[in-house]
Amino acid sequence: MINTLLEKLLKACNKSNILIERQKFNITHKRYDFYHSLTINERLKCHEQLELIGRQTGALQLKYAVKAFGDEDLLESVILTDVRRLCHFLNIQIFSENTQLALDAIEEIKNSCPSWLSDTLTEIQDGWCKGKKPFNCCPDDKSKILDACRFIVWAESISPSQLVAADIRTISAQLFNDSKKLENLASKVKSLMKNKLPEEVMALSATEVLSYIGVSRFPPLFRFKGNLVIEFKSGEIETVHCWPYIGVSPDGVSDIVINQPPKYVLFIENQTTFERYCREVADNGLVFYTNGFPSRAWQSLYSKVESLLPPETPMYHWGDIDIGGYQILAHMASLFERSVIPYMMTPNEQARVSEKTIDVDKLIKCLDKVDGGPICKLKNTLKLLGKSEINWVEQESLEVKPVC
Repeated sequence: MINTLLEKLLKACNKSNILIERQKFNITHKRYDFYHSLTINERLKCHEQLELIGRQTGALQLKYAVKAFGDEDLLESVILTDVRRLCHFLNIQIFSENTQLALDAIEEIKNSCPSWLSDTLTEIQDGWCKGKKPFNCCPDDKSKILDACRFIVWAESISPSQLVAADIRTISAQLFNDSKKLENLASKVKSLMKNKLPEEVMALSATEVLSYIGVSRFPPLFRFKGNLVIEFKSGEIETVHCWPYIGVSPDGVSDIVINQPPKYVLFIENQTTFERYCREVADNGLVFYTNGFPSRAWQSLYSKVESLLPPETPMYHWGDIDIGGYQILAHMASLFERSVIPYMMTPNEQARVSEKTIDVDKLIKCLDKVDGGPICKLKNTLKLLGKSEINWVEQESLEVKPVC
């Protein structure tokens, strides 16, 4: 078992970005209090171990403090004269060598990555050379980083509709011959995609980020209510009489046709509220369930629908009055050419609230990236409340009211 004092000294020399080959350490009370608190027998045993290693390797020197007659030896300093030899003798991995192997492995794959991912990998390399862990990645994560990059390159190379065609375990088995590996890589995928994904999506859990990309354990159905024609390779469905709504697999949709322009389009964040709205409201609105942050596959279908709408058709979003709900609202606004109108998301309009409170400044910050339009009016309303906190309002606690 390695001497505890020597272990601490080697740790100071054996860094992830550099190996300090020679170093002198003054064994002071402040920095090495654990040594000075040893009993006499424990201290003598420590000295014996160090002296034995020194004789066997010639890689360390001990200097004892001047002592009075009858006192026991006390280390004044230790000089490590050949740290590399000590590490090899004690079977300790030299971390900078491991870092160099990881740097080389990352360099080999950069040319096959999209430019944004290659830039991220360069940032990781630069951080490692400075002894840092950028994007929550360290050199020991080399294999996970390579596998995560393999998945990202694959996901970037295909369309959202193709991406959603298989569940997470099938894709994992196809890419890695291991049905569970992709789930274990989720946190690394999220870290590596930090500069690619919207800030609001980065607030999600790692598995939720995979769902946003388009990969989930069971790809969710695309749920909506309204008068559309959904075309598949095998035929088409008119959805006007589907009650209370219809759910289709997004990868099966080849085209969408609007028979009659709706009075409005409404996106609803939570499934319970979506279910209630579809059952309780009968009009020619077009209502979509977003499942929180909609996946890439759903986004492409939303964009298709928007392109078919008359320019005067209003588009609303109804979500929770909390940080997550406002982040989703801002994200939805980024998906469309026209303005997205917040629906029942203004705090002072609500009657029933939770005891839980939310910082108003944090809510405002969620909307900062939206320029102009109804969402900016919501932001100004928050500023005019004159409160530092408001009560959290969960969407399910509200009465369902028709948009029109």
